[in-house]
Amino acid sequence: MAPSPSTPNGRPKSDITGVTTGDRQARLNFAIKSANGKGHSVRLSEAGEKGAYALYSGVSYDSKGASIKGLTNGKTYYAYIEYNDGKGNISRSKPVQLIPHK
Repeated sequence: MAPSPSTPNGRPKSDITGVTTGDRQARLNFAIKSANGKGHSVRLSEAGEKGAYALYSGVSYDSKGASIKGLTNGKTYYAYIEYNDGKGNISRSKPVQLIPHK
C-alpha cells in the first residue's frame, strides 16, 4: 500500500511541482533540501498507484529535483519523493504517474 503524504511534527510534505518524461527516463521537480540529494529518496511502483513501492537507485539529484534513469518506455510507473531529515522526521509527496517514451 502506498504511503500517504505526511506532515510529521508540523513539517510540510515534499510536493512534486513538475513531471516530465522522455526516452527511458523521467524528471521530478520539487523543492529539494540538498542539491546532492542527501536525505531524499525516490520510490517507484510498477503495480499501480496503490501497489507496492520500492526504493529506486537509478536516480540523480540537482538543485531542482531528481532525474530517474533506466525506465522502460511505454510502461506505467508511479513515484513519490521521500525526505528523511535524519532526526526521525519523514515526509512524502503524493504519488505521480510516469510513462517514459521515445
